[in-house]
Amino acid sequence: ASPVHEIDIRIHETLRLLGGFLGMDRAALGQFNAERTALRHTHFWHNAELERVESIGTVNLIDHMPWIVKNILRQEPIVLRHFADIPEEAVNERAYGLKIGIRSLFVMPLIAEGMVIGFLGLDSLREKKHWSDEIIQRLRLVGEIFVSALIRKQAEEQLKNSERKFRLL
Repeated sequence: ASPVHEIDIRIHETLRLLGGFLGMDRAALGQFNAERTALRHTHFWHNAELERVESIGTVNLIDHMPWIVKNILRQEPIVLRHFADIPEEAVNERAYGLKIGIRSLFVMPLIAEGMVIGFLGLDSLREKKHWSDEIIQRLRLVGEIFVSALIRKQAEEQLKNSERKFRLL
């Protein structure tokens, strides 16, 4: 496998391990596109014990989850121990969460050089979760590791594109 492909495999594996360790039902990594006009899930894991788990990987979250995106862009984590605590202004998020039965939600902005590049999201469909300060701190560290991996992946993709252009010349 190519180094870029290896990074994707490792990210998926880490999401699986993280979700399982924390007893979550879904874990996702989302990234902005280069133009910052779209924010989509790029990596997704769900608990295989669940019958059907919906991924909104192709959906532009800027349009469909504006309250969450607003908080991500403010570099503020979203910590909902009880999904019912989601604010009234989060109309789309509330409707989606109720539709699929989210009980607890955690969303951490991923920041590189002071700029939000995406998010790490975890949710539980079966039970409410207590997000202790210690767990939140550790998830920040995991987020920083994901940022490093994503930056490395981007650099390797740019190098591969440059090499391809060079060969054409």
